[in-house]
Formats: sequence, structure tokens, C-alpha cells
Amino acid sequence: GAGEVAESAIESFKSRGSQAITVTGRTFDWCPLSRRKPDELAEKFGGFAMSFDEFKNSLHFFDVILTSTSSGKALIEHEDIRECMRKRPSQPLFLIDAAVPRNIDDRASKVDNVFLYNMDDVSDIANENLKSRMAEVDHCKSALGKRAFRLWEQMTTQSKEPASTSQSTAPRPSS
Repeated sequence: GAGEVAESAIESFKSRGSQAITVTGRTFDWCPLSRRKPDELAEKFGGFAMSFDEFKNSLHFFDVILTSTSSGKALIEHEDIRECMRKRPSQPLFLIDAAVPRNIDDRASKVDNVFLYNMDDVSDIANENLKSRMAEVDHCKSALGKRAFRLWEQMTTQSKEPASTSQSTAPRPSS
């Protein structure tokens, strides 16, 4: 797709060193959601554009495939992935299905060396990250509480100590 999800993903991939970006769409002439053509998005990021039929016949050339269309059905079938992996059996293929409903047949994950992630997986990862961050927040609160208590103890101990008086040994001026 050539919508906002695709654009955000491309920005993220590029910032992490992706060198070759290819954009396709079911309707190559115009994406109804973004109101632009896939080739315009590809050009914006120095990538390539290809028709969806061309793309499906070229799956074996890609290491990562992200789908984000509003199709409402699976556009990449289990058999498409099986055929792709026959042409690249030792190379892993990462599929990211950002569409709801999904664009990639769930059975694709059963093919050897294929790693399929969908929005449920992303949600699970986000929830795990949130739990981890919340645990860290609890740890920090506890550490700050202990330090604050120690500081309070020091301050109260110091305020209970008698004030020291210093007596000068210097001679007093005579009057």
C-alpha cells in the first residue's frame, strides 16, 4: 500500500539502514486512502515501484515484506510464500502484516524460514514492553523512596545534634 502506515514504515526502515525499498499497491494507479500513487511514495524515498502482479511474482527477491492495504482479504496466500521459499530456501523471509483485516494468510508462518508478524503480535510486543517499563518505574520509585528516607534520616539526625560552640582562644581587646 501507499498510505500512512507504509510511509511511516519506510521512514523507519530507511532510518535503520534499509537500502532498497519497493512499493506496490493493488490499485497501482492511485491509492484511495493516501490519495497518491505507489510510485510517488517510492520516489519520495528513493525506492522503486512495481505493479502488484509483478510484486507477487518477485516475492523471492525481498527479505522483508510489509503489507498495509485496506483490502479486507488475504492478498498473499500460503502457496505464494511456499513458492517464494522454494526459490530462496536458506534465506529467512520476514513478513509484517500491518493490515486489519490481515493481508497475509496465517498459514504462511508454517513455511520454513518464514517469520510472520501481524498486529496481534505487535500488540503483544507492545504490552510486554509496557510491562517491562512499568516494572522499571516501580524499581525507580523504590530506589528514590529509599534515598529520600536516608536523606530525611540524615537531616533529622543533624537537627537533633547540639549546636557546637566555638570558643576563641584569641586575647580579648582591653578597654
